Amino acid sequence: MHNAGYEAGYNGAVLIYAITGDPGCLRRTPSWRCEEKALRQDEDNVIINMTDQAPTPAPATSPDPAPSDPVGTGIGNASSIFDLVSKVIDKATGAWEQGSASRETRRVADSVLQELKDGLGEWEAEAKAEKHRWRQPFLGKDAYEKHFVKNDGVLEPSGKTTASFGWAQLLFALNIRPKAGIISWRTLPREVRPEKTGTVSLGVDGAILCHIINFYQLYRSGSRNSDTFRFPFGDLTVENDAKHIYAFTDRSDTDFSSKKLPFQYSMQDLGGLREDHVRVDTGFLDVQYQYAINIGISELKAELVKSKPGEKPKPLQERGDSLVQAMRFIAKFDWKKPYIMSPEWAEDASRIKRRMTSGKEEVLIRHVADCLSKKPDLVEKLKAPLGKPELWQEEVKSSVRALCMSQSESFKFVWKDPRTFASANNPAFDLTLKEQLPWILQDLGIWTTPSLDQVSPETLLAVLEMPHEIINAPVIVLRGIPKDWDFVAEISG
Repeated sequence: MHNAGYEAGYNGAVLIYAITGDPGCLRRTPSWRCEEKALRQDEDNVIINMTDQAPTPAPATSPDPAPSDPVGTGIGNASSIFDLVSKVIDKATGAWEQGSASRETRRVADSVLQELKDGLGEWEAEAKAEKHRWRQPFLGKDAYEKHFVKNDGVLEPSGKTTASFGWAQLLFALNIRPKAGIISWRTLPREVRPEKTGTVSLGVDGAILCHIINFYQLYRSGSRNSDTFRFPFGDLTVENDAKHIYAFTDRSDTDFSSKKLPFQYSMQDLGGLREDHVRVDTGFLDVQYQYAINIGISELKAELVKSKPGEKPKPLQERGDSLVQAMRFIAKFDWKKPYIMSPEWAEDASRIKRRMTSGKEEVLIRHVADCLSKKPDLVEKLKAPLGKPELWQEEVKSSVRALCMSQSESFKFVWKDPRTFASANNPAFDLTLKEQLPWILQDLGIWTTPSLDQVSPETLLAVLEMPHEIINAPVIVLRGIPKDWDFVAEISG
């Protein structure tokens, strides 16, 4: 029994030695002395009250214990040691877990910060402010316009970019580089912490963003997606229209270092594939663009007559004549110098035709049908191509109505592959009818619109003959008017 108690006590001492590294615990000292040493060396300074005396004997009322119980003493001491070790291990484990969590937090923070730095690339130095704060880049109106005019609209990137943010790649493509004085920097609100999010956006004047889209998007055949502006070197996509947030993504199949030419286009017509850009004499590119912005089209002879704010409305006859003249200029197919047109020009032109032909279609239709009915030979000619000759008057109504422009219709300038042209239902019928319109409208005399404007038969005829869809004309219609982009946009990182 003595040997068993001694062995248990000694084993406890060995365990204390393993924890404290104190070989004194292996000597034949009382086990409670070893416990005290272990407690004093606990790295967390755990203090357990112990005395220098052996355990207090049991009360006198209890049976007298044996003078010495080495087994019980050894077991009790070992139990105390294991309790102590458990507490030490619990504290060490808690400290380790807390340290591990702290290390993981630092690792994540370092990773996010590195993501921000990688995104900024060559812009990192300018983005840093005092006291470890980060700033937001901003592209303003005056600085960009000076940059554009200085390069006459032809922008060729210099150097290389190491930035991965979309806006930084767009700036590189436009040869807007650090230390050039084109980008300004704004202090961010305290709640905006790029080092916590790993990103920062580019602020840009809305009018300047409109200019960039107008000049450098790729004009091409097909419908235009209003949410995506396609450039030869990437795409600018609307992420949040209400908040004016955009995202730029480059395309791996393009060379960012190539020259960025203004008004590049790609279209297919009867002359084949046309891929080029608008060529303007040096120094006149911005002049023609300003014409398009301010009067609606880059050709002064195609300017539409319209009233200025506060002025008395111009006579419809005068406005109609200006539309006829403009359409004749546009009809001159010269892809060497395409016209640049604003969306407002197309709307102003549509407004003239709607004012002239909408609202009294039935009066015009009845007059045409009555005039034709008086000439039986013409009626027979109109009936000939029809499957149901007795419905010739219905066909007249349909054809004349199609020549008018309703309030929901407008002129559209589109580029199409010739193979996609829709054919007329009755081309022979339509041709015969159009051949008769000059004398029919002369018979009508002065045309009075619902607004009591008066129009000559010649002008009315010319406006009626204008197709609503103008196909493959050498016209580049801008995507926007800068004055309508009166906001601050953001391009995300």
